[in-house]
Amino acid sequence: MKFLKKYFVIVVVSNFLLMLLSLSPAQAESCLISQSRMTQSIENFFQWINFVDNPKNNLTLDDINKHFEKNAKTYTNNKLSAEGTTAIFSRYNALRKSYKVMNIKFPLNIILIDGNRAAVYFVQTFVRTDESKGAFAGALFLEFNPKSGKVTKYYDVFGSTNPL
Repeated sequence: MKFLKKYFVIVVVSNFLLMLLSLSPAQAESCLISQSRMTQSIENFFQWINFVDNPKNNLTLDDINKHFEKNAKTYTNNKLSAEGTTAIFSRYNALRKSYKVMNIKFPLNIILIDGNRAAVYFVQTFVRTDESKGAFAGALFLEFNPKSGKVTKYYDVFGSTNPL
């Protein structure tokens, strides 16, 4: 897992730095300001995921539509897991049936942004319905529609799960 985290950081940071170096000073400053806004949006999105991941909270298709484009795609470990907001809604509901609690720890470990794309490294703890507990580290890659601010692609990659 440490190798994955180091590799993830090296690749994304180097791409981010190359992008910044190719910009004029004014463009770089504008980029950093918009990245600050994007970072806040990502943190808000993850707080919403914590809300969604709690089966005690009501989840509606409208909630999904507020955060995802109608034709958004989600991938888990490079495999298409849902296409369209109705399928994403079903996927979240299926996950919620397996867990009593899922919680992403804040602050988020790493947030890297490149235009309308972001990569986030995080740790999530959980309690399954069978009372087993655990935690895993994951990486989430998001692509946003720049006009609506909604997610168009959502890739999550999970490392090993460790019992607590």
